[in-house]
Amino acid sequence: DSCFCGPMSPQPPVPLAAASFASTSSTSSSTFMVRLEKEMRRRKSALPGASTSSKKAAATTAATAVALLLAASCSEAALGLEVASSQEKIIGVCYGPFPAKHLVKNAAGDLLDDFMTEAAKPLWDAYGRDDLQIIKQLGANTVRTYGNNPQYDHSAFLEEADQRGLGVIPGMSDWEYTQAADSCKKKGFNCYDNIKRAYLEMLQKGFMKRKRYHPSIRHMVVINEPDLKTLDKDGVDPKMFSKLIISAIDGLISAEKEAGVKGALIPITATFSYAMCPKCPRNTAQQIVPGLSQMLELRRAFYDPQYYGYQPVNDIKAFYESRWMNSFNSQNSASELQLQFFTPYQVEFPTTKVAIEEFHSWQPPKDQMNEVRTMKAMADASPVLIGFSFFEFQVRYDKMDSERNFGLFGLGDYLISNLKYFDYTYDVWCLTPATNPYNGRPLPLEFSEAVGGEGVDFEPLCIANPFKVSLNQYGYNAVKGLNRNDAMAEFVIRVAQHMGFDVNKDLDLPGLLAFGEQVTSFDDIVSKLKSTKHIWANFNERSACVANRNSDATSVGLATDEACRSTAFNCANIPLECKSSQWDTADYVLSTYYNLKKGDPLENCHFEGAARFSSPNYYRSYDRGCVVNRDPETTPLTDEGFQAIKNLGDWHQMRRFVKRYIRKNFDGADIADTEDLAQFSANPPDSMYEVQRLLKNALWICGGNTKRTCRVSVSSNLWWWNYALASVGAATVLTCMCVFIWVKLEHCCIKAETTLTDFARCKPFRELNEDDAASSDSH
Repeated sequence: DSCFCGPMSPQPPVPLAAASFASTSSTSSSTFMVRLEKEMRRRKSALPGASTSSKKAAATTAATAVALLLAASCSEAALGLEVASSQEKIIGVCYGPFPAKHLVKNAAGDLLDDFMTEAAKPLWDAYGRDDLQIIKQLGANTVRTYGNNPQYDHSAFLEEADQRGLGVIPGMSDWEYTQAADSCKKKGFNCYDNIKRAYLEMLQKGFMKRKRYHPSIRHMVVINEPDLKTLDKDGVDPKMFSKLIISAIDGLISAEKEAGVKGALIPITATFSYAMCPKCPRNTAQQIVPGLSQMLELRRAFYDPQYYGYQPVNDIKAFYESRWMNSFNSQNSASELQLQFFTPYQVEFPTTKVAIEEFHSWQPPKDQMNEVRTMKAMADASPVLIGFSFFEFQVRYDKMDSERNFGLFGLGDYLISNLKYFDYTYDVWCLTPATNPYNGRPLPLEFSEAVGGEGVDFEPLCIANPFKVSLNQYGYNAVKGLNRNDAMAEFVIRVAQHMGFDVNKDLDLPGLLAFGEQVTSFDDIVSKLKSTKHIWANFNERSACVANRNSDATSVGLATDEACRSTAFNCANIPLECKSSQWDTADYVLSTYYNLKKGDPLENCHFEGAARFSSPNYYRSYDRGCVVNRDPETTPLTDEGFQAIKNLGDWHQMRRFVKRYIRKNFDGADIADTEDLAQFSANPPDSMYEVQRLLKNALWICGGNTKRTCRVSVSSNLWWWNYALASVGAATVLTCMCVFIWVKLEHCCIKAETTLTDFARCKPFRELNEDDAASSDSH
């Protein structure tokens, strides 16, 4: 009656009745029946003329075949669940790049474990330090992250990783488990409610994309080293960490159901430490194996949750058999792990996948290239080891000394940007390669060589980048110090684009390079762009102040708040359609702010890089009608949009704005009198409120939902007569042309015939034979 799939069950599976097969999917059912039929034929043909006892033996073996094939079918069907899988082995890098260069002992140190938020974009984004690109260059294909705050959106990080071809292994923060005021630790390690609430938010804020798991997510670490988080006075308590995990999984399943997740479901794991667990079960060889013993204990908890004091809401046994994978962290060498862990693991879990979520054997110092290469070879050869993640990307200076022995990169002295998080501001320093004390080689180089990566060019990491430096004299000096004319040209382009210019350097590249050579300061760049026309730069009159998409959500939010406080505009009047997204809200507020403030866009539309004054060529691709600009066809149909068009002082533009308003709000109404429209546009009222009131009662608007019937003129009733006359006229002209051409052609033919007759009288023509003459005559 039961189907034991995936991990080995506590008891061997019993032969299954045919009725039990109905639980598998129809596709798996048909596949199973084909395989079963083949197996039965094979066994029958193997026993020709068999005796009764032999037939009974054959029946027994056939029953065994049924059980084995059905178990395989059950595993493949995954109990009716579609589970995401990837054939590519994981070569990951652990990513927790705390930006401080010193030990941190404050609230921010506890809270700042979510580097997937937009607040951390200065670290991983292309316009920041570009950590994700560096990880890709190392040769990794996956990023393993740690805590994530469910209050913040993680879409940008997942999208950026996906665009770079990187998978992501997210991890849940310890907050819900041990740190929150209502943590599940204070509830006897029943984590159902906490994890259901937190995971539902995570799904809604980035983990789902169109109701499916985001394609970049490889699997999910529901908790890191739970065995060390449930220690009591006697050491590891297996019942506590088991209850914590199964209740957390139960909450996660409920969150997925409430969120309506569709499609392939990702594998889930809890990552154990590589510590001994004397109270955990022994393996088949009666050994306590680090990590493995914890996994054996957890398997028992999934099959018998009541023993651990938990009554699940969902079928966690089916979940374990279809979606669960094991994982652990270790500082042991690759060769040690092969003997200590993987050999006994495959005895206990012959089909359950396993990953090493943290791998870095540093003590004693050793050749890391050989370590990583060996581990990669082990993963490539193993049917159960799906990969590993190297610990870690950056040295953690914020932790104690022993924690600083890990990290592919340290922090240099060149300041790239700033990071604002939880009311704290941190400097984002450049990266410098860490050195392997064993041989003095750069660790990133050893890693790249081991996994076959393209490698990282270390030289540009700590020098000015014209695409990233600040737009001020400091940025100018940094680029000037590079002594590269092309770099100064790129810096000039950025300045021009932030001033509302459309730039096309291909129109006059020599002129752009000459401009970069001639400028002497940042102010000089701004002054010459304003005062002199250039082939490669053209100011766009419809430029507007918008949120800088290269900035982060935190900085944009602060800029929006500041703009709301600094002008007479009431931010409570933001239209509803511009409130669904923080970026849309920022576009509306910032563009309104600048229209009121005016002045130098590099001063009044910058907000430390959170905003930029840009042409429509920049913002049109994402604008959803929230950028207040000077285009009557796209500016919002609000008072702020109306004022932007009115300030142009052009009644033609106002007419276009009014006609657009009428089309949208009067259900496609018509203009009965264009002269009245022109007069209204030439003398518009003071506010959009008055526009709405006057147009509502305007008699020159008809049709649509105005309840006023449009008058139809006589000329409009006879439209077909106009077309008929035009058609007759066209036909007459065409006939005359055809007659003229025909007469001309006839005249030409007569003349040609006469010419040929004269030509035939000459001697050379008479000497031609008849065939040639006939041919010439035809020509």
